[in-house]
Amino acid sequence: MSIQYIGSEYGGWPIDLDLITPRSTVISGGIGTDASFDKSLIKLKQCSVVGIDPTKKSHDYIEQENINGLTLIKAALTGERKTKDIKIYKQKNPNHVSESILSSNKNCSSEHYLSNTVGITEILSLYPDISILKLDIEGAEYEVIDSLPEITIPQLCIEFHHFCTGFSESDTRNALQKLFKLGYTHQFSANGRDHLLIHKDQ
Repeated sequence: MSIQYIGSEYGGWPIDLDLITPRSTVISGGIGTDASFDKSLIKLKQCSVVGIDPTKKSHDYIEQENINGLTLIKAALTGERKTKDIKIYKQKNPNHVSESILSSNKNCSSEHYLSNTVGITEILSLYPDISILKLDIEGAEYEVIDSLPEITIPQLCIEFHHFCTGFSESDTRNALQKLFKLGYTHQFSANGRDHLLIHKDQ
């Protein structure tokens, strides 16, 4: 196991590069305006990155960056694909990018817009060679984890948002227990934040 921190201080994650198959697919849920993690993996492992983000500021950033190897899905990542568009609550601070499907997110206002969705089960069926699933999706990670089937993705990178949503630390512990039951183990945190790297038990 060779854990390295990949990307910028803000947008990076700890990962085990040895578990990433060259030219595999990275699912990057929530890119915002920092694709340093994704760019690094494309360069180091020639990965194909599938970014999933509903926010216009992120769309504009990614299109401006024109990142070779990154495909953007302009949608909110959820547990199951919704039959109709869902509300995305806007960020209170105009200098920040993160927005949320949760009205309880303390960083968001009551202002919202509508977005289509893509379900995690749909993503797993479309991309069978996923080496990393990254979830930085502002509280929607609980729904996604709850919908995960038996999967063989080697590494999960997850930022939990109990600190700014209606979810609690107990909800985060329950989500981790679900992952442990799916065969994941080995937690690594980054920079004292709620960034966790979770490995498939070898």
